[in-house]
Amino acid sequence: LRGVSGKRFGFLAFEEVKNRAKPVAAWRDWLKNTASTAELTFPVAQTPPLLGRTLICYYNTNRVVEFDAAGKEVWSASVKMPYGCQGLPNGHRLVTSYTDRTVTEFDAAGKIIWKLDNILPKSPFGVQRLANGNTLVACSDSKQVIEYRPDKSVAWRTTIEGRPMDARRLENGNTLVTLQNAQQVVEIDRGGKIVWKISNMYNPLSAERLENGNTLVCQMSKGRIAEVDRAGKIVWEHTGLSSPHRAQRLPDGTTLLIHSKGAKIVDRAGKEVWSKTGSGMGGISRF
Repeated sequence: LRGVSGKRFGFLAFEEVKNRAKPVAAWRDWLKNTASTAELTFPVAQTPPLLGRTLICYYNTNRVVEFDAAGKEVWSASVKMPYGCQGLPNGHRLVTSYTDRTVTEFDAAGKIIWKLDNILPKSPFGVQRLANGNTLVACSDSKQVIEYRPDKSVAWRTTIEGRPMDARRLENGNTLVTLQNAQQVVEIDRGGKIVWKISNMYNPLSAERLENGNTLVCQMSKGRIAEVDRAGKIVWEHTGLSSPHRAQRLPDGTTLLIHSKGAKIVDRAGKEVWSKTGSGMGGISRF
């Protein structure tokens, strides 16, 4: 409904029943009185509409905090040196601890649902829950990217030089990896072979393959978020940042980013449309 109508009534599937009652009533009222004449958008986008929640890792205070669309803190957990996080569609939160060498999945009440503990080769930095339920982890100092099944067995592992900081599984089955020390972003196949790369990326900490085929790269030492095409040419950039760590392209075309002075969303013209000040932010996820 959100996808075809563009409407938002604050419904969150993982909330308690009492908190879902009001938005459910609003949707039913809309369906009864407006749906038959509403302008709908088809086809429905493959990317699900966001819930308006923002998950932020504060490595200086060892906390992970979730904010609602109004900027109100609605959830938090204590995690030592968190750098990677992902808000999941079921309302759970996936977080890495660089100090404890763990990856933890929390539910909406803060209860630990699943955890990788004492099996990671070295400290994790980036993490991604895959569509098949497995979890992809970039363990920077061990030079490894590892995919774990829910039973914590290894489904796939590759060793790659250059300090892998972030890893994202692509639709074609390959994996996009940022290599901080090598100053590269590479795409590797299941055998670990590099099938595409871009160099001179200025300490890349995260990268995201966009729907248009370009790659969004967070360049820490350049203070820049750059969108580059397949040839490595910059087609869009946002500069003047202080040690940016992560960036995420949102469905409406704006870009969420985090750097040493806080988090913000900018549009294609570079105009700031949302911000949250603060220091010691290492990871961010809008979901």
